[in-house]
Amino acid sequence: ITQPIAWIKQHFPKGALAGNCLHEIFEQIDFQQPDTWADEIRRRFKNSYQSLWLQLLEQFQTQFPEHDNAEQQLYQWLVAWIAEVLATPLDQGFQLQQLATGRYLSECPFYLALSDRVLAMQRIQQLFAGYGMSMPELLEAKSARYLNGSIDLVYFDGQRYHIADYKSNYLGANAADYAPSQLAENMSQSSYWLQADLYLVALHRYLKVKLQDYAIEQHLGAATYLYLRGMQGSAQQGYAYWKPADEFVLRLDAILGYFAEQNSSRNV
Repeated sequence: ITQPIAWIKQHFPKGALAGNCLHEIFEQIDFQQPDTWADEIRRRFKNSYQSLWLQLLEQFQTQFPEHDNAEQQLYQWLVAWIAEVLATPLDQGFQLQQLATGRYLSECPFYLALSDRVLAMQRIQQLFAGYGMSMPELLEAKSARYLNGSIDLVYFDGQRYHIADYKSNYLGANAADYAPSQLAENMSQSSYWLQADLYLVALHRYLKVKLQDYAIEQHLGAATYLYLRGMQGSAQQGYAYWKPADEFVLRLDAILGYFAEQNSSRNV
């Protein structure tokens, strides 16, 4: 039996601009103040994403011509969508709606210092293969000195520090398209496993500096990729959760920084 995802998740525009819009909404809202979400959504569309709003409105009016308040209905559906995402039980039942202000960082910038020689993509691929994980062929980074970007969400669940990444990918119109096996396949095709491990290395390095008593086995948590269109507030649906072995993170950390460490020790 196939269960379709909600209309708003099926028909919210696709592509990079729509993804940016959803990211900004989750970046700006207070997870524990649902009464303010509609205003924040309205502000995003009015200030930066008017074209998306017009697309969404046109689709709604085409399919529901008799509805007399399209805007209000769309905002209600968007708020309900956010609520489902934040209420979805992740590892050990933890929900993002439990996060009070101060226990999470949105759009957390990171800079990963790399070796000053060729970034050894082959060694990284061998590392993943050693853990039974394949990844697409990636080009050698001939001149990379550091990787930089931002992590959508870094949060503390009371025990460990975790990262989460919002994905607006449209994988299909049915809930089954966002089941764990489907998401694992998409994660592999898109090299998201590598991205997740790079994020965890960045968080590991950050915590080593910031936490006086840092221990990777005690403090470093998992990476969760939130496929927003497939999340319905239920466990094991719409997200890919990954807690790699601590050794896996440390070995990637060593590959990324190995030559720099060798050079610095030689220069001392």
